[in-house]
Amino acid sequence: MTDVPSTMDRVLALLRDPPAEPDTSAGYLDLLGPSAKPSPSLAQSVMQSTFLPQIYERVWRPIGFNLAKGWPIGPDTATEHAMARDYTAIRQHRYPLMQLVGAQRP
Repeated sequence: MTDVPSTMDRVLALLRDPPAEPDTSAGYLDLLGPSAKPSPSLAQSVMQSTFLPQIYERVWRPIGFNLAKGWPIGPDTATEHAMARDYTAIRQHRYPLMQLVGAQRP
């Protein structure tokens, strides 16, 4: 009876410099080894910190939103909601659920 070489032995025989201890822990022959992660750049570090989201939430977004509304001469939020109700003919009711089901007010 002859010994049949395993698939791994046949693959390793094809390599010019086969590894002494082949890594097949992931289900394949890993010839590259573990990769070293590059250190993040300054921009990546800032994006992953809590500093930038706080600036966005507290400064950039409110200013951008108000400028888009026409600040400082545009409507405030309550006026804008009233304008939207007027444009869409939606009335503000004290009992909105009762209006939906057609019930009478108490």
